[in-house]
Amino acid sequence: MFKWLSRLSLTLLGLIGLAGIAFIAFVSLSLASPQVEPPPVKPVIVSDYDLQLELARDRDQRIETRKTALEKQIDSLKNQEKILENQQRVIENKINQGLATIKEGYQQRVDNYQKAIQSEYQIYNQYKEQEFKEKVLLKKDLSEKRLEAMGEQLRQEQLKKLSVYTEEQMAQLYQETLSYRLNLTVLELTEAEKELNQSKIKGIEQQYQGALEKRRVEIEAEGKAKLAELEEQFNQEFLQYQQNLTEEINQDLKRRQLIDQQKVEEYLGEQQELLEQELRARRKELGQRSELELTRLKGLIADIRTGYYLLEAELVILEKEGIK
Repeated sequence: MFKWLSRLSLTLLGLIGLAGIAFIAFVSLSLASPQVEPPPVKPVIVSDYDLQLELARDRDQRIETRKTALEKQIDSLKNQEKILENQQRVIENKINQGLATIKEGYQQRVDNYQKAIQSEYQIYNQYKEQEFKEKVLLKKDLSEKRLEAMGEQLRQEQLKKLSVYTEEQMAQLYQETLSYRLNLTVLELTEAEKELNQSKIKGIEQQYQGALEKRRVEIEAEGKAKLAELEEQFNQEFLQYQQNLTEEINQDLKRRQLIDQQKVEEYLGEQQELLEQELRARRKELGQRSELELTRLKGLIADIRTGYYLLEAELVILEKEGIK
C-alpha cells in the first residue's frame, strides 16, 4: 500500500515539473519573437498508475479466459470419460454377446446331437417292442399248437382206453348172456320162460351199459383233468417265457442307454473343449480390436487432462501475480 502511494506522489511531482518547464519555455518564446506560433500540441502523458491499471485489466482478462478454458476442459474431460465408460460397456456387451452367440451355437449342436441319439434310441426301443410282440406271438402259437397236439393225443388215448374197456365188457357180457341166448334158441320154452330169459339178458345188458357209461365218464374226466394240467403247465411256461424275454429286452435297452449316454458325454466333452478354445481365441480377437479404440480414448483423455493441468498451473501463476 505504501509503495503504491509513493509511486503516485512521484508521478504527481513529475507532472508538476513538466508543466513548469513548459510554461517557462512558452513565455521565453513569446518575448523573443513576434512571429505567429502554431497551435499548441497537447502531449499525451501515460502515468504509472494508468499503466498498472491496464496491466491489471489484462491480467484479469487472461484469468477469466483461463477459467473459461478450464471449465471447457473439465466439461470435455467429463464427456470423454463418460464416452470411455460407455464405450467400455458397449465393448464388454459386444464381447459378451459374441461369446454368448458362440455358446448358443455349441449348445445347439449338443442339443441336436442329444435329440439324434434320443431319436435313434426311440427307434431301437420300438424295434425291441416289435421283436417282443413277434416272439411272444410266435411262442403263443407254438404253445397252442403243441397243446392242441397233446390234447389230441390225450383224446386218442382216452378213446383207446374206452375201446379196450368196451371190448372187455362186451366179451364178459357175451359170456354172461350166452346161456340165456342158447335157451331162447335151442329150448322149447313157454312164453313165461322166454320172457324170463329175455329179462335176464336185458338186465345184464343194462348193467354193462351202465358200467360202460360210468367208465366213459371217468375216462373223459381224467382226460379233462390231464388237459387242464397241460394247459396250466403251458400257461406257466408261456408267462415265464414272457418274463424272461421282458428282462432280456430291458437289459438290452439299459445297455443301449449306457452306450448312448457315454456317446453324449464324450461328444459334450469334445464340444466343451472346442468351445473353450474358440472362446479364448474370440475373446482375444475382440479384446485386441477393442483395445485400439479404448487406447485412443484414453490418450485423448490424457491429453485433455494434461492441458487442464497446464491451464490450471497458468491460472495459479496469474492469480499469484495479481496478489502482489
